[in-house]
Amino acid sequence: MKKSVLYPIYEQVQNCSDEAAAKQLILDVLNKQPQTDSIRLMKVRLQHQVFGLDKIVWWTYQNLLAKEGLQVIG
Repeated sequence: MKKSVLYPIYEQVQNCSDEAAAKQLILDVLNKQPQTDSIRLMKVRLQHQVFGLDKIVWWTYQNLLAKEGLQVIG
């Protein structure tokens, strides 16, 4: 099964000390990917809908789980 593009950095995101650093880490990874509709949607959601470090960590895990068909709704 293919893993999320965020899989290699999920622990780094969890250990970030602030929101800006976590978002930038994720955006750096997303910007290196081929710009498919799903990657663009992830970038837009992260930049405009996800605020606060705890929400960014939650969003990252949700994206990891969604790639494996195990997403938690909430």
